[in-house]
Amino acid sequence: MISQTRNPNQTRSAWSQYWELDGAHEQRAVGGPRYRATFEQFWRDQLEPEFASRSSLRVLDAACGDGAVTRHCAAIWQGHQDCTLDLHATDCSERALAAIDALSLPGGPSLVVADAKSLPYAQGAFDCVLSQCGLEYAGLAAFETAAGLVAPGGCLMALVHHDEGLIHQECGGHHDLLSAIADSAVFEHGKALFDLQRLGDSGEIAPEAVADAAAEVGRELAGLLAGLDAYPRDGARQHAERLLQDFSALCARHTAYAPDQACQWLEFHQGALMAFRLRMQSMLTAGQGEAEMGQLEAVLADAGLGQIETGILGAADTGQPLAWSLRACAA
Repeated sequence: MISQTRNPNQTRSAWSQYWELDGAHEQRAVGGPRYRATFEQFWRDQLEPEFASRSSLRVLDAACGDGAVTRHCAAIWQGHQDCTLDLHATDCSERALAAIDALSLPGGPSLVVADAKSLPYAQGAFDCVLSQCGLEYAGLAAFETAAGLVAPGGCLMALVHHDEGLIHQECGGHHDLLSAIADSAVFEHGKALFDLQRLGDSGEIAPEAVADAAAEVGRELAGLLAGLDAYPRDGARQHAERLLQDFSALCARHTAYAPDQACQWLEFHQGALMAFRLRMQSMLTAGQGEAEMGQLEAVLADAGLGQIETGILGAADTGQPLAWSLRACAA
């Protein structure tokens, strides 16, 4: 169903961390990059007629993340510069908007940090209000808000997470993999090892006791690494393999590291893993089925939009669902 994800502040922090780390290396491979060309073609098909038929176009990319739709819009406008473009993008993450700002896009988008449920624009301010898998994170109220910003003759156009789509399935697998590590207590065992190392360094316990603890954590890590064979070799698995291999090296050479620094390393990577899992959970929660899309259509109709068209954007090679497509216009 369309609902705001649990732990909204934690989820927001988890996504801000992602943008700050520029996609966190392998994590950039999560959530459908292989389908980027399909998404880009969707937006080209939607926006080319708008640019071609107008002398000016006011556009808002709502809940924009790092601005995939903003980038598409700016690129399409390059072929229609006889049309004046007034481009805006909003997101709750300042770091996401900073990623857009660093691109120095043509059209000079105006960037505003704002909650999708309460956007700081006048009613009817935009000819096109756009969203790519963004508004649904904030719930039905975000779509209602977006609908109110559509000018007469304008449209709300969105791609919405599909609860049986390929991206949803991918995120479910990632969540299971990350949960297997996060729920294993291996980080706690690693921190306990370096607590023992402190005692060993001070002579309070025998070095053999520390070595035995290190070997035990090493065996636990080896088991987790072996368990990764059950998952596809994709971005989440690459992230997990690198983490567990580095963790194993840390334990194998435990005497070479200051305990405080080792524990800081473990705390950092445990937090990063938990944030990764929370992002996957938020994507799963955002997935919508037919009934939920029906509720969304009703909300848009109540907000005054008509000509509501809901479809499915499918993968180019298999036709399997990637996302719901949505278009609703103001009279």
